Amino acid sequence: MLRRGRALAGGYHPRDPMGTIEETGAGGPPGEAEGGIPRSPEEELARLKAEVSALRRTEAELTKAKTAAEAASRAKSAFLANMSHELRTPLAAILGYAEMLREEADEGVAQSRLTDLGRIHAAGTSLLALIDAVLEMARLEAGKTLLLVEPFDLAALVGEAVAAATPAAAKNGNRVEVVETAPAGTVRGDARKVRDVLSRLLDNAAKFTSNGTVTVTFGPAADGTVRVAVADTGIGIDPEQMAALFSPFVQGDGSPARRFGGTGLGLALTQRICRLMGGDLVAESEPGKGSTFTVTLPVEYRGPAVDVEPGSDGTLPARPASSPVAPAPPPPRPFRGRLLLVIDDDPNVRDLMVRNLGRAGYPVVTAWGGEEGLRLARVLRPSAIILDVLMPQMNGWDVLAAVRADPDLAGVPVVLTTVLDEAARSFARGASAFVRKPVDFDQLAGLLEGLVRE
Repeated sequence: MLRRGRALAGGYHPRDPMGTIEETGAGGPPGEAEGGIPRSPEEELARLKAEVSALRRTEAELTKAKTAAEAASRAKSAFLANMSHELRTPLAAILGYAEMLREEADEGVAQSRLTDLGRIHAAGTSLLALIDAVLEMARLEAGKTLLLVEPFDLAALVGEAVAAATPAAAKNGNRVEVVETAPAGTVRGDARKVRDVLSRLLDNAAKFTSNGTVTVTFGPAADGTVRVAVADTGIGIDPEQMAALFSPFVQGDGSPARRFGGTGLGLALTQRICRLMGGDLVAESEPGKGSTFTVTLPVEYRGPAVDVEPGSDGTLPARPASSPVAPAPPPPRPFRGRLLLVIDDDPNVRDLMVRNLGRAGYPVVTAWGGEEGLRLARVLRPSAIILDVLMPQMNGWDVLAAVRADPDLAGVPVVLTTVLDEAARSFARGASAFVRKPVDFDQLAGLLEGLVRE
């Protein structure tokens, strides 16, 4: 055989670093056509050119297929995000009115009616969680998830997550234990995302465990990271299911009976969020004995994010310490009492805002769109503006920019609300606070108390 570049009738490829050539197709010896007839140099060159052209066509087709697949993936993510938003908007109204009816019900209302309202609210909350999971996965796949980086106390955050998960665990007869291996101190990262990760893991542990124990172990690791492990004594996971455990829409419980609900997105989302934050999520399990999920995070996240300093509650800042929308607004001028301006294109949201905030002692004026809202803001000089993001014609981002650019309005606190998780982007653009829809009116009232001056 020839070495280093001998041409063959049926194609060629290198076999070893010395240049040995291996024949890959039918044909006669090198330099010969079918039947052993020698090829002329011109024929051999033409054959090689044809092979190169074929390879280039194949490469172009593969590139085209890859581009089409990427475009299809982006279209799918955009579709999921849009549909999730369209589903979440009316659901927010259902939850808002159900909650308001429960709170306004007097003693004369039959207990069965109150129970029914509670069931409506609980079912809506479950549906909301499923929609949020699909929406968050779509945003992650589209690369639109932005982290809100701030210093937080890991022990305090773990304590909050455990306290929130304990009632659900107790319903299944489980007890929750916490073990701190060593003081973890302060971590710099997205506290909201870390809390969501721990909440998902704790919820899973409680759901797949009955009359057992859920143990949360956390502390610093030798490699300079921090680790949080959530272990349970539940049903465990079969080895064949472990391979696809972090794939979207896969559940560890693969039985036809489907004893446990959910979309199967939770663990896939959780692992992707951990990796987005510079860490990871791994699992160990033994069927019938339980599972352990271990989160690893850097002590200080150094990737792309919005940097903020903690606010009064330690996690949700009132305003970023540094923001791309500098310079800072001028000192606030006196505003008219506790008047609030709500700018939202959804009439249900405007109605709920008026009724709930009115009960909290705030007079409320509403506007259906951005331009109308800016006109009212300049006339009324409200104490705070509650601003929706996704509106036709003039969206909330444009309204916020106009408020911050107006010397008479630049000092007015602006609370952004939307069905999307846009906290990081909101603070980066100069918002005073962010509340995700459906609005928790107790949370909103608490924020307003800190923002509104008499």
